[in-house]
Amino acid sequence: MKSITVKSKDNNNRLDVLLTTKLDLPRAQVQKLIKSGAVLVNGEIPSVHEFLKTNDKITIDKKIVPISKSPTTNYHLPAPNSLPST
Repeated sequence: MKSITVKSKDNNNRLDVLLTTKLDLPRAQVQKLIKSGAVLVNGEIPSVHEFLKTNDKITIDKKIVPISKSPTTNYHLPAPNSLPST
């Protein structure tokens, strides 16, 4: 299990937003973790959009949290005016 204590700078921040940053995961994936019950705030199941308070304790079931984001590919497309005309 992983545990995070909310610091004063994160007071009033939403749970899903904070975990997106702390876990380096996409927000949709964090929201799925919260909905699945893998995340607790002060020992209770939170809502996805719960606002946090200083010293709240967030507990995450580490077995469910992936190690990293899935890889992405960037594509470069030519500008429209550089395409051959037909």
